[in-house]
Amino acid sequence: MSLLRAAARSLSCNFYSSNACTSLLSLGDFAAGPSSASVETGAVRSDQAFSDAIGQLRGIKSKPYSIRSGRPTPSPWPVFEKVKPSDDGEIKWHRSAIRFPEGVRAHVRDSILHVVGRAGRLKVDLQSLDPTGAVSYKFIPGSSNITAEASSSTAPSTATQPSSSSPPDTSSSESSSSSPSSSMLILISPVKDRFQTVNDEVEACIKGVSTGFLVGLTVKGVGYRMEPIDEEVERKKWYFEQANAESRAVTYPFTKAVNAVRLKVGYSRSVVFPLPKGTLAFCLKPNQLYLYGLQLPHLQKVAGEIRALRKPNVYTGNGIQLMTETVRIKQRKAGGK
Repeated sequence: MSLLRAAARSLSCNFYSSNACTSLLSLGDFAAGPSSASVETGAVRSDQAFSDAIGQLRGIKSKPYSIRSGRPTPSPWPVFEKVKPSDDGEIKWHRSAIRFPEGVRAHVRDSILHVVGRAGRLKVDLQSLDPTGAVSYKFIPGSSNITAEASSSTAPSTATQPSSSSPPDTSSSESSSSSPSSSMLILISPVKDRFQTVNDEVEACIKGVSTGFLVGLTVKGVGYRMEPIDEEVERKKWYFEQANAESRAVTYPFTKAVNAVRLKVGYSRSVVFPLPKGTLAFCLKPNQLYLYGLQLPHLQKVAGEIRALRKPNVYTGNGIQLMTETVRIKQRKAGGK
């Protein structure tokens, strides 16, 4: 029990409060028996004191590590997996060199890949994609990436024209004549599934910040149509519009990006669907709707939610469907004789 008391004294300055350390010391004295200091002082330990000490220790243990120590929670260790060799007993290494195109800047910080393009910016958590640590990567910054970051941090807010009296700068013209090199991300892994996951995610991120993605929806049915809403709406998942609500006339093709759409798909009232943040909509025709965003899985999720409001009828085909979707029409059964 002397070891228990020594451990309580050593940990009191870092993790435990003074009351808890006192309880731990008293617990050690109680369990030590007649040879402890409690007998020498004549104090009698009761069952209530023992249960109180246990309760305080349990309360301390239930607190998070960050609260007990005052330090941030450390990141978990990677879960290692056994690499399966090929039939001949050798490990096959998968390699890839992803080159960032012109106009796309990237940098890696704390295992997070930040990519910026003309369409927007995205980030990829490489550690969450590969918690096992089976994929090794190395980021090589290019001269164009370094020049763009330096110019963005040192350039003035307003552009200035060069003076006609000053001589031309030959050094800048010589450096601009040489083509700048782009950044590169090198991946290598013996596990094909992990390697393919990280490689596909990075390539999709590059395409998203460069051009973005489009997902098309179409509607079929008598009186069915989809209209853009170029005004503020309630930020709900979706809701039915009021019967006396006024709607503006829409001229197609409506090429302006909107954040909400109105769906007339056979209900007694129109359905208003506000689009989530990062998603825009274009209505070229009353029966065509295009969703635009930087992440394809997010767009497919939003398109699925819109489609769920009126799924295609398997007998008539009426409803909302994806443009890449093929609806198989079933034949109605003949009536009885």
